[in-house]
Amino acid sequence: ASFTAEAGEVLAIVGPNGAGKSTLIKILCSIHSPDAGVCLLDNQPMKQMKSDLGFLPETPYLIDELTCSQFLRYIASMKGVNDESEIVSRLLYFGADLYAEEKIRSLSQGQRRCISLVDSLIPDPRLLILDEPTNAFDTLTMLKLKKLIAERRNKGMITLFSSHILDFVENTATHILFI
Repeated sequence: ASFTAEAGEVLAIVGPNGAGKSTLIKILCSIHSPDAGVCLLDNQPMKQMKSDLGFLPETPYLIDELTCSQFLRYIASMKGVNDESEIVSRLLYFGADLYAEEKIRSLSQGQRRCISLVDSLIPDPRLLILDEPTNAFDTLTMLKLKKLIAERRNKGMITLFSSHILDFVENTATHILFI
């Protein structure tokens, strides 16, 4: 089976537990290798397009000993982003500026997820992949995430996400892929 996501589309991946949603996402992000087939972005292998990809994993990959700001500056530098204004604007947008100088180990699950979301948005990726984005986020963060996805859609960017929350899928996705 195959699927295509065009510019400006918001593609939701929906299916029962164990169907392979997270595995598919990890293959798209080159964390796992496919048994067969290819994953392309602009006709190029996804592995070669990492700078155009943002990924919010279901379980955040963070460095507990760093503050949120230190972690995000570190990630930004690895992505070749030296302008801190992008980090600051994302922190402000999601209200994470309130705990930006806290050590990651002291954060709640929702705050950790929010820092991981900010990480996935630096720099503003053409393809944003969100694994279960509704997990651990409060209502305000969810509203801001929906608004951000709509803005990305209007800019012609692609957002792909998995979710069990059908209301979120119905109100956010332009297309649904059932697994």
